[in-house]
Formats: sequence, structure tokens, C-alpha cells
Amino acid sequence: MSIGDNVIGIPEEKIESVFDDFYQVDGSLTRTYGGAGIGLFISKKIIINHGADIWLESKTETGTIVHVILPVNYSKKAASVIK
Repeated sequence: MSIGDNVIGIPEEKIESVFDDFYQVDGSLTRTYGGAGIGLFISKKIIINHGADIWLESKTETGTIVHVILPVNYSKKAASVIK
């Protein structure tokens, strides 16, 4: 699954840091965009704990795409529920 935007983007050297707790690309008091810098940290913890993966691609002034790969485990019990 991929989710993207076409807003400000993230500089390449800061991409890995956005998954750190309370990290904000623009940490100044006069920043345009709000947030506590915890959302991607929590998302990554949940996703990794479920055996999945998350990463993002971004380009400054172009936007960001967040990618998530979720594992799919089919059991006989789950397959009978799907039918």
C-alpha cells in the first residue's frame, strides 16, 4: 500500500529521522505545519511488530510517498471465513 502527497517533501538526509520519536523536519517555533513528531514513530513500531515493513520516498518541494508492505497469512480457518 502506498499513500502520497504533493506538499513540501522531506530532504533526503532527513528521511530516516522521521521515524524517530518526537522528530520534526522543521522543529522551529514558527513552522507552518504542526504535529508532535510521534505519528510515524508509532506507525513504524506497530507495522514492524506485525512483521511488516514501512519506508518512504520524498523529494523536497515535490511530495512524499509512504509505502507499507503487510504480510498475508492464509490459514485453513481464515480461508473458510473468506469463502
